[in-house]
Amino acid sequence: MSDSILVRVTLDSYDLVHPSEKQTQVYVQIPEVARASWLLDADFYAVLKNEPWPHVIDSAHAEYERRGVVSDSTSEAARKAIVDWLLLSEGADYDARFDAVQAAWEADQARQHPVARKLLARVAELEAAAYGDATVRLLNPIEQIRHLHSCVAAQMARANTLDRLCREKRARVAELESERHSTNESLSAAAEALRVQRDRIAELERLLADYTEPDVDGAGRTYESYQPPVSLSTDCANCGHTLNWHGQSGCSAGSAPARCGCRDFAPKQGGGR
Repeated sequence: MSDSILVRVTLDSYDLVHPSEKQTQVYVQIPEVARASWLLDADFYAVLKNEPWPHVIDSAHAEYERRGVVSDSTSEAARKAIVDWLLLSEGADYDARFDAVQAAWEADQARQHPVARKLLARVAELEAAAYGDATVRLLNPIEQIRHLHSCVAAQMARANTLDRLCREKRARVAELESERHSTNESLSAAAEALRVQRDRIAELERLLADYTEPDVDGAGRTYESYQPPVSLSTDCANCGHTLNWHGQSGCSAGSAPARCGCRDFAPKQGGGR
């Protein structure tokens, strides 16, 4: 027996006595359980051909029960084994078996569409990368679904982590941009203060140049040669007598013949006596 759950709904002639009449066959294969067929009226084909497989099995069984169909013991036992396995199970067993048949139907539907086939191939690649080919092949449909859920949960957790890191990075960038703006303002203020100081220095240099130009007092003297008036009561730096004793013949302080005779006219720093 094949190792995969399979349900097929076909419309064909299955009555050897009336070959022109068509019937709907529901063929069901459950690994390790049984293979069985239900023959229904032709109208059931349009109703069941695209339905989920658990519903197909339930509908076929309900129609046989309604009609009271009697068949050979082997076929009857196979149908009963499938019905007991899927429809009459209880609790966790029913949930697991129903999910397995439903997952098999979804996979079968997906394989019939090109885009879905590509997506399934991509999922298989991702699962193989996560668990290894051998591990994935050994999983039953329910375990595959659980592994897929685990993969999705792991990817969601990773996405949430990346989203949090991105938010933190954006906040840090905003903080750095704010600091840069504040630094630019400080640099602009410092540059303005430097410009003001440079202008002041230039102004002082112009004033100093004015002081060193000739004829600062209108008498033809430069600033360096210009000396302010000196009081005659100022002591001479050479002889110590006040400057009022000094004349063209020198300092006349003292009595002849012992007069000072100093010919310097150098004011003593610090003023007179």
